[in-house]
Amino acid sequence: MTSTQFRIADYLFIAGAFALSFYLQQHMFLNWDVGWHLEGAKRMLEGGTYTSNIFDDNPPMVFWFYMPSVLLHHLTSFSFTTLTWFNVTIVIAISFALSNICFNQMAMSHRSHLRVMCYALLLSLLFLPLRSFGQREMLVVYFCFPYIALMGARFSGDIFGCVKNPYFQAFLGVWAAFGVAMNPLYTLLIAALEIQLWFTHRQWHAFRPELMALVATSIVYLSAIAIFYPDYYSVIVPSIFVFSPGFDSHWAKLVNNVSVIYFLLLSICFFCTYRNLKQRAWLLSLWICAVVSYGIYLLNMKLWYYHFYPFIFFATLLSVEGLSGIVHINRKRILHYVAGIVFLSYGCLVIFGIISADRMNIALFKNPKTDTNQVIAYFKKQPSDATFYVFSTNLSAAFSLANSIHQKFISPWPVCWVIPMIASNHQFHTVTGWKKQWIEKYEKNFLETVGHDFKTERPNYVIVDTTKNQRYLRHVSFDFIDFLSHNEAFQQAWKSYRLDTVIKGYVIYINWRSTREASIAREPSASPP
Repeated sequence: MTSTQFRIADYLFIAGAFALSFYLQQHMFLNWDVGWHLEGAKRMLEGGTYTSNIFDDNPPMVFWFYMPSVLLHHLTSFSFTTLTWFNVTIVIAISFALSNICFNQMAMSHRSHLRVMCYALLLSLLFLPLRSFGQREMLVVYFCFPYIALMGARFSGDIFGCVKNPYFQAFLGVWAAFGVAMNPLYTLLIAALEIQLWFTHRQWHAFRPELMALVATSIVYLSAIAIFYPDYYSVIVPSIFVFSPGFDSHWAKLVNNVSVIYFLLLSICFFCTYRNLKQRAWLLSLWICAVVSYGIYLLNMKLWYYHFYPFIFFATLLSVEGLSGIVHINRKRILHYVAGIVFLSYGCLVIFGIISADRMNIALFKNPKTDTNQVIAYFKKQPSDATFYVFSTNLSAAFSLANSIHQKFISPWPVCWVIPMIASNHQFHTVTGWKKQWIEKYEKNFLETVGHDFKTERPNYVIVDTTKNQRYLRHVSFDFIDFLSHNEAFQQAWKSYRLDTVIKGYVIYINWRSTREASIAREPSASPP
């Protein structure tokens, strides 16, 4: 057995990787989903619920994770971008340390082999997320990977040292439960590895500390949701089945991906050289994780990078581990060289993608002519105590805007995610049965909620997204204001609004009455003669 004893150069490399990650995240917009998670966490801390002002399909654990960032933001002068990086990076550092302990248990005959695996893990955790740093699926991987590494240690033979400690194993189970709690679909990942463990040892030990801790923590979590957020089960879960298809993509677009083609080649090469590679069981675990992650991606049917990230993460580790294994084969054949080229080229493809995407994201952040920067510049000229509402089917319309300005975002949802199915039902009438009843019910609730907000909250600014990014409404003719005018309360309140400006498809209305009242209130009273 070989242990990884980090040298000064290793620590410098690790510190440099974290420093580079911090620099990159400071020069990109905060991911819009993460921005909403921060807003949702703040609303939960203020007593908000899913049916009042957090109408979103993410489970509570996603918002709980960001509560420390919200609390620290109130206590310090640090930005949400900085606090989010620290929050996520602490998890990355812990997961990296835990995984490295498990790697030390694996029968890797060369110390350099093990060190390469550790470096690949760290770089994948820090840089593969790109602009989606801190997204839900990234957090799932961060929390679950130490558990997966522990399974790899079990596959390699008898475990020893602290990894054999039942408290350490139980902690990894609790740690993984936090990840599964953010997206329950990744229970399939744990189940697949349990099946592999059963096939490897020809018996299944269900009462292992890590598995028992994972199950127990999950039961406590599900019970906590039922107690504190029962509306998540009664309202949000049914709505996911009804409205999530409004954002689905065609199967052809989901599978038409260069990374998938490479993974097929990588899989062929892996199985052709399988018998000659050490750590076959661990490599098979990575391959299974990649396949299951891709299956979950297809099941979600969304062309969103953060849904694709777990697949790329495991495929990248598989390519690095496979290449390292081939390098250490003593008697190489032509097939080994071909497989090595495939593994290496996949790694180069990933590196090229990271560099290209980061350069583009930094350029968008610095370019004052982008739509986001122009909208931010507009709001920086407006009163900081104002409020704004957003009508869009794209989360990018509200975030990162909401985290870059002082005005308060008061929409009860991150994005009008019920609208694509409502608009489609209006135009095509293809939905029938219980789904149609749910759509009509939510349409009524949507109109009533907006009408009530405009009557009572009277937002100072309203952003209506008419950009080409409204791709989820590409097949229907839909106008937000015409649709909302079916509600009498909104119709009356809208008389107080006038068009103020249009910024690249973002139509901004201003409440001239409330703005005038606020302006009068801010004027200093006349001093007595």
